[in-house]
Amino acid sequence: MGRFTVNIHSNSVLSVLTPTEKLLQTFENYPHDPYRGFDLISHPLVYQILGDSQTHLIRFENNLMTIVPQPDLSMPFNIICVTMAIYGYVFLNIFSLFVKRTKSII
Repeated sequence: MGRFTVNIHSNSVLSVLTPTEKLLQTFENYPHDPYRGFDLISHPLVYQILGDSQTHLIRFENNLMTIVPQPDLSMPFNIICVTMAIYGYVFLNIFSLFVKRTKSII
């Protein structure tokens, strides 16, 4: 937990950013509804008013919903199309070898 001291003037804004790591999820960890996203839990923000050394104020922020990249569902279709095209090419070549009439040499 990081700790730092900042003097903030009235009617000013302070932004606190927390770093996150992006990791690839395994197939089992994806939710049933991939369009929903993932929840990031809320972070407590502890602060103290200047001059009051006894009181620490804690504020919990709202949860954050993030949308992560989803697997492309057109990939199985593309694989099936390429595989069937290769099967068709091989089948037609083998079929033409057996069906083609050979010219007899006299």
